[in-house]
Amino acid sequence: MKQHKHAELIKAWADGATIEFKCGDNWHEFLGYVNSWHECIEYRIKPREFETGASYPVTLELGLRFIATCTVCGDFYLTGLSGNYSIEELDWIGDKLEIDWPE
Repeated sequence: MKQHKHAELIKAWADGATIEFKCGDNWHEFLGYVNSWHECIEYRIKPREFETGASYPVTLELGLRFIATCTVCGDFYLTGLSGNYSIEELDWIGDKLEIDWPE
């Protein structure tokens, strides 16, 4: 039996992921049912949103753990390291941290 074109997204949706579909140039939240997945429509897992200046727990190569802080440009700097990192370079292991950094 041939696997459905969107099988991986359907499984992610069944496991609780928020799915979006593309209409024109815009993405909209998918609120459909199991039988409403169409092969001609583009779907994706809704990208995670980050708050500028907020910190999040992440892992980097070899499972090393860091605190990533979102910059104005949408990149992240990691506590104790130099340089900025993109969303794709980091593995997110939790939600926003409530940290009061000393000034």
